[in-house]
Order: sequence, then C-alpha cells, then structure tokens
Amino acid sequence: MSSSVSPLGSSYALKPETRNSKLETRNSKLVTCNVSMSLVAIIPKPNAPVELREVPQPELEPNSALLTVELSEVCGTDVYLQRGLLQGVPYPLIPGHVSVGRLSNIR
Repeated sequence: MSSSVSPLGSSYALKPETRNSKLETRNSKLVTCNVSMSLVAIIPKPNAPVELREVPQPELEPNSALLTVELSEVCGTDVYLQRGLLQGVPYPLIPGHVSVGRLSNIR
C-alpha cells in the first residue's frame, strides 16, 4: 500500500496489523505466511510528498525494545527534512523523533 498525503503538518495514529503475505520460493511455488506489517509515514526524497507505506515490523536486536507508536509530533526538524534543507541525510526516512506509544516487545 502506498498513498500520498499532504506534506508534514498532521499527526497520525498508525497501528500494526498482521496480514497474510504471499512469498515466492525458488521453485516458483507461492507460500502464504503471516507477516506483521506496520503503516508508516515516509519521506522518500527531499521535497517529495510524505507517503504512507506498509513495511514489515523490524526484527529486534539484542537489548532493544519495540514501541507501537500511537502519536508522533511533526517538529521543525521534520519540516526541514521534508524540504531537503539538512545536508547528509539518508533518504528515504521515517520522520518523527518525538513519539508517544506502548511498549510492545522487549528483547
């Protein structure tokens, strides 16, 4: 899923979902498995509209935690990132370093 939304200016409550995904194997057979997906806002490149995309939930590294984000604030830095005003930033990126959520997993 990928859809454009207006440039930064709103907060979104995005929750993970479990979907049945079809994965192709080497012998061209399709296998169905459950993959936990999250809907995230992504800045694909400087001066581009923010997009909503489904991405697989990350695997937890040792001594880390996964936070299910309920709300994320759009701050001045996020606006600068969307407008491409900061040098050396790797795109695409997920904005929002000020977030509120629930601890969903600890490793």
